[in-house]
Amino acid sequence: MARNKQFKGAFTIADLAMLKAVFPLGRHQQGPTGDVFSVSFEHAGLPWLIVARQLDGRYVSIDPVTGARIARPALSDLLLRGGAEWRPKHGSSRVSGVELPT
Repeated sequence: MARNKQFKGAFTIADLAMLKAVFPLGRHQQGPTGDVFSVSFEHAGLPWLIVARQLDGRYVSIDPVTGARIARPALSDLLLRGGAEWRPKHGSSRVSGVELPT
């Protein structure tokens, strides 16, 4: 699929800049059904946070542990508190991006 400005499942440049500012070591991946940005503990096998952009243009944050999903029309609606509520409350504060299982 050719990616272009009309593809609503793609993060914008501003989206990626905002995500990288909040989660500097997060990882961006492009897929046929939308973009995904994942954040994990360093050397962890699974991410502790996933932010995705759906084909309808909505942004979704997913907690892979609990399965909790929050969908909003704007990325800033998910990042209102600067990502503070997403930061892990235990373990290492260092995070890195990981490849999602397929």
